[in-house]
Formats: sequence, C-alpha cells, structure tokens
Amino acid sequence: MLGQRSVTGLCHYCNKEGHWKNEWFKRKNDFQKGNVEGHLAYMGMANEATGNTEWIIDSGASRHLTARHELLENYVSISPTSITIGNGKEITAVGEGNITLRTGSGIVSLSGVLHVPDIGSNLISVASIVDKGFELEFTKTGCIISQQNTGNVIGKRQGNIYFLTGLQEIAYAGLSQLKDKATKEIWHRRIAHRSMNQQAVESITKSVMDFNWGEERLSEEGICAICAEAKQSRESLTGERKKRAQLLDTIHSDVCGPMGTTGLMGERYFATFIDEQSGRIAISLLVQKSEVFERFMQYKAKVELETGKRIRSLRCDGGGEYTGNIFQRYLTEYGIIQRITPAYTPEHNGIAERANRTIMEIVRCMIFDTALGKEFWGFAALTAVCIINRLPSSAYEGKTPFERWFGVPPSIGHLRVFGCIAYRHILSAVRRKLYPKGRKCRMIGYTEESGSRVYRVYDETTKQVLVTRDVVFDETTTIKVLQQDDG
Repeated sequence: MLGQRSVTGLCHYCNKEGHWKNEWFKRKNDFQKGNVEGHLAYMGMANEATGNTEWIIDSGASRHLTARHELLENYVSISPTSITIGNGKEITAVGEGNITLRTGSGIVSLSGVLHVPDIGSNLISVASIVDKGFELEFTKTGCIISQQNTGNVIGKRQGNIYFLTGLQEIAYAGLSQLKDKATKEIWHRRIAHRSMNQQAVESITKSVMDFNWGEERLSEEGICAICAEAKQSRESLTGERKKRAQLLDTIHSDVCGPMGTTGLMGERYFATFIDEQSGRIAISLLVQKSEVFERFMQYKAKVELETGKRIRSLRCDGGGEYTGNIFQRYLTEYGIIQRITPAYTPEHNGIAERANRTIMEIVRCMIFDTALGKEFWGFAALTAVCIINRLPSSAYEGKTPFERWFGVPPSIGHLRVFGCIAYRHILSAVRRKLYPKGRKCRMIGYTEESGSRVYRVYDETTKQVLVTRDVVFDETTTIKVLQQDDG
C-alpha cells in the first residue's frame, strides 16, 4: 500500500491490490529501462515557457511529440496512448502523423510524430531520428543533425536544453498539401477575392494573425477576371455618418432575395444583422421572409449573452417581415426602438444595403471562380460573412469587425479556397480494412460554432454536406479546370 489511504481493486499494471497503476514504482522503473509499451518524455511539461513553436532535441523521449495537430501530415487518430513525462505525470497521445521541419541549414523529416494535446513543448526524439539514419553530434554549445545527401541541421544549447535553430514557417500540413507559403493568387482566392494591392496587404498583415505571405512581389497592375465579372458597380454617392459608441447600440438589418436558384437547404433569401459600432455581420439563410422574426430573436439572445449588453435600436426598411404585429410587440416588450427608413430610399439603410451588396459580390466571385452550381450560393454567403468579419475595413479605423467585437485580432491561417478539393478522412470505425482512408469532397465553408478549423465539405457522390476537422486540401486545382478536363 502506498501512502495512508486505502485502495480497492487491482492495479492495471501488475494485477495486485494496494495501489494504482500510475503509483507503482516498478512500472516507472520499467519505463525508464524501456521494458513496457507506451512512451516516455523527460522534458514534457517542464518547459511550457518555451511555447509550442520551438522544437527541443530530447534524448529522453522515445517518440517525437507535438501539441499542434495542424502541423501533422497524413494525420490519423489512434487509441489513447499513455506518455510519462519527467515528473512522473501521465499525458495522452491521441493521433499520429508526419512533419517536415525546414531550417536555414537543412531539412529534418519526422515520421510517426505523436499528437499530445497536453505536451508543453515540441520534442524531437534522438532515438527515433537515429533509427531513421540520422547522426547527431553534441557539443558544449550546440549540436549537429546530419544525414547523407540532406546536409546539416544545427541546434543550439540554452542552459541544459538543445533547440533546433533557424526554423522556417511550417505550413499547416494537416490542412493543405502546400508545403510553403501560399502564393498571391491563392490568398486572393482564400479571402474571397479581396483586393491584394500593397496597401491592402499591409492593412491585412497588421490586423490579423497567420497571414503568411510568400516572397512574390506584389503588383498594382494585375486584373482578376473573376473580380471584373462579379464586382463592377457604380460609384457611391452616400456620405459617411458618425457611428454608435457601444456594441449593440444600433443593429442594421435587411433581407436579400429571392434568389433565382433555390439553395441546397431550400433557402431563397438571406437576412443580415449588423452591429453598427463593430461592423460585425451575422447572416441567416431563409426559406421565407416570414422567418426574419425568429432569426432576430435567436440573434438577440446570442449577441446579448456574448457581450453582456442589450440591443437598443433596430434600423430596417418598412417591409412586412419587420412591421408585423408580433415583431412590433416583441420590440416594445424589450424596449428596442425600431427606426424604419422611408420607402424607396435604400441609402437610409446604407450599412445593411452595402453589406448585402458586398456579400453578393463575393458569392458571385466564389461561384464563378470554381464553377460550382448556383445552388451553392447559400454556403458561399455564409463563407463570405466569415471572411468579411476577419478582414480590416477602412470604415472601422483599419481594424477587423472580429477584433472590435472580441477585442483580439483574428487568425486567418485556416482559410482555404472556397470550392477547392478537400480529402475528408474516413474514421476507422466506419471503414473496412482495405477501403480508402479518405474521400474526395469540395470545401464549402466553415463552422464557427464548432471552432475556426472545422470545415464544411460537400460529398459529390453522396450529395451530403459534412462537417470535419480531419481534411487535406488541394487548392491548386479548381472545379472549373476539372470540368474542362472531363469535357
């Protein structure tokens, strides 16, 4: 018996009573001698201060470890596997994949890297890379990792820890097949054909995270044919008016539609709700205009819970979807002032009107770019709003609506080209042994409620819309090109 407390039941390691598996000294000794299944990491949580962008060269780790799921190529989920770190604590590996580390002096390809969400630092196992044919030479100030025909990779010593040096930006390999930073054209398409001139790129870079820009020189002269087809409009004659001081002081709303094509979910309209102070847009797809009242109630409950504030006024046109008796009584009950714009003067509801125009321009760009059917317009509109909220606007002091709402800059590293090829991982629980582990789909958006790196994909074989995190993208081949090849 260990300690003063009574333990009932059998130890899962030695099948004896009186202690638990994680307390049994013999098991810890066996781990250090390499006599048991599982893995050991000496550094582990002790080096959380280094963050999870550094890579520590660890002679005590039996496997390569990382907390960053998004870095792993060919990622597969595994049965939970125990990892014992230096202080005797156990953490769990839940997945496995490969990573290619590029440095200024060479390349190290790591296979069989375990995904351990609770590990404090990325670890390179000395034993594992030696088994793969690498050679290591340690000195008082650093180390050298070498392999025939790959050159030398240099590590530096800080205290008693050796770090890999000169790391270049690692592509999100688990989310894309691209190994280097995306080109100007790819980013232009990822952010829904937003302008990519020098001024726009500088503004985006200052306002968001993970806008990893390559070495390609920007050009002011190029014209995107998709933008020319989808975005042309007349110059605006409306002036700028002073915005409200607080979140939810004024919400602008408008309905767009009916569309000429019914969407995949039966939608024919969409309604927007825009906070005037932040510029953040919420969108709801509608089958009928009469659904606006229900969607406003849902929007009100969500945003008031998020902000701790309440909606003070609603600015909208005089359409029947906003002026019905039930809607009017609801606004009165909650003390919300309704400001109805005069008939045939859309400029008086300019914020909502411009938002709807911008959304439709982006939808056209996405549909034209990938040659997806017009029935995908609803998912394109949802994606457009997700992107608009994450890009800076000159109307809001160069900040993004996301930052003005949440107080922190957004990350856009997860954005991918709408309609691109997406290979969805098929879980082993629903897959036979000799069947493919991935299925070819199309990326049609994001699910913000589930997390920014959760995607919507469309399976063209089953005609289903699926939600997945485990997906590999090919952004270089568009549907339009595939259809031309097939034709």
